[in-house]
Amino acid sequence: MRRALVRCFIDHTRKHSSREQLPGELPDAAAEEGQALEERDALTRALAALPPMQRATLVLRFWHDLDVAETARQLRRKPATVRSDTARGLERMRTLLAGQEAPH
Repeated sequence: MRRALVRCFIDHTRKHSSREQLPGELPDAAAEEGQALEERDALTRALAALPPMQRATLVLRFWHDLDVAETARQLRRKPATVRSDTARGLERMRTLLAGQEAPH
């Protein structure tokens, strides 16, 4: 199922302009016990503000708990690119969550 979703995402990004914003909504899932709704909303908004491939990389790495090699295989990218997208995506999320920059 994950492979099918990743391939659909890759096909979608190839067919559409890189300027097109994909929907920022994530699947509805229960928040962990004690996690504030505002915190979850802020994370979702920050994730939605990322470029599509950075967002896909972070979701696969941290939501699906895949390692660099498996994430690279799923996204058909080089491991170095996955590491770079991970680092840049996390830095951007930190900036957004710190309130230093408004989402685009």
